Amino acid sequence: MDIKREIKCALHDLGFDKPRKHQVAPIKSLTDKQDTIVIAGTSSGKTAIYQTAGLVLQGLTVVVEPLLALIYNQVKELQRKGIPADYIDSTRSKTDAEKILRKAQKGKLDFL
Repeated sequence: MDIKREIKCALHDLGFDKPRKHQVAPIKSLTDKQDTIVIAGTSSGKTAIYQTAGLVLQGLTVVVEPLLALIYNQVKELQRKGIPADYIDSTRSKTDAEKILRKAQKGKLDFL
């Protein structure tokens, strides 16, 4: 399968018709396995960039997000779409965090 088709399928799985113009270069850079920095304002579609690339590349995508509300929302949406995702934050017990990390190590999560 070619990369453009994989990106299109990943976007579809995430509920997007197509990427916004400014998302194309970062998605391509990430799927080319290049280090990529995206600096963009609130609601500019950063989540779609890393989620699309994460689905295309497969394996575990680790997301560092400082806002708990965003973490909860993003994980809930991924899970609702049938995409294996979980989070670790200060509200989780050590036991829960260890269980989640074991799931990630076993390849049972796409996003952490």
